[in-house]
Amino acid sequence: MNKILFILVVLFSWIAVDSRGQDLYPQKGKNDKWGYIDKTGNVVVPFKYDEAWNFSEELAMVRLNFKWGFIDNTGKEVIPLMYDHAWSFSGGLARVHYNNKQGFIDKNGKEVTPFKYDAFLTITTGYSRPPCLYCFSEGLTWVSQNGKYGFIDQTGKEVIPLIYTTVNNFSEGLAAVWLNGKAGYIDKTGKEVIPFKYDAAWSFYEGPAMVRLNNRWGYIDKSGNEVTPLIYNSSGEFREGFAMVRLMHKFGFIDATGKEVIPVIYDGAMFFSEGLAPVKLNDKWGCVDTTGEVVIPFKYDYGDILFSGGLAPVTLNGKHGYIDKTGTVVVPIEYTSRQEAETNKQNNIIK
Repeated sequence: MNKILFILVVLFSWIAVDSRGQDLYPQKGKNDKWGYIDKTGNVVVPFKYDEAWNFSEELAMVRLNFKWGFIDNTGKEVIPLMYDHAWSFSGGLARVHYNNKQGFIDKNGKEVTPFKYDAFLTITTGYSRPPCLYCFSEGLTWVSQNGKYGFIDQTGKEVIPLIYTTVNNFSEGLAAVWLNGKAGYIDKTGKEVIPFKYDAAWSFYEGPAMVRLNNRWGYIDKSGNEVTPLIYNSSGEFREGFAMVRLMHKFGFIDATGKEVIPVIYDGAMFFSEGLAPVKLNDKWGCVDTTGEVVIPFKYDYGDILFSGGLAPVTLNGKHGYIDKTGTVVVPIEYTSRQEAETNKQNNIIK
């Protein structure tokens, strides 16, 4: 996979943070400050923050003058803006930085763990999906001290010792971890389930997990059995039952049994979303369905045609808009930036 496509895969593999019960949406005002609006577009929280994030578990992170805190859906600052950095609540706790150390607080702002863990914004964990790198997953999350990683539970107890050089969060009962330069998998008790023999390993998600050995990628099941031979030059996570693979300079898709169900003939590919996957042919992007039939014609500039709620962003001749799953343009492809097209789409949704 070329470098640009790999970056696109990572950037668009994220999952939205849980925002159940959210009635407010972050919005930037004309004064370049952030506040929150409701579904009707009314300003509920004034435009006064330097940064504002979506609500997660009924609280939202905000930043002012380089300090972070949390507000509730009335706009009240329920956790003071005193932290050097923060992440959204998950599992009832939020990861925060204070005085160059990292700890966890509850929704009352009470310290659940002492501020003793390594504080950093760029982490050296393995291959996993943002933003779950920073959240609790299946009741556990990673922490690091003196460059070694382990796991804590939602009470703040260290349940898996900090002995690993790199880790992923848990997914489907297992976590990929690195020790002595090799990757393997452990369960929630810390027991080694799949031996430390791989050069790289991804989380299990919707199917087999990607592993790499001697610069070739393949897939294994939770017992460590190879679902495909390790023959691919690059590969992707399973989404909706399919995973992207690359042989030399061509891309296609396999199913969870390892069978190549969409031929490895394309110049580029992304993952499936709502039944369609972007693929590249003759320097243009379109979409195929799960049978390999071309549904969106090859005419767009970029491969980030990823559907959510029946709509996907597209770029044509440097202009941005949105299409539906039939290829019909629903937000005109006339905007000079993706943000403008997104704002137009969001305004239509709010209305």
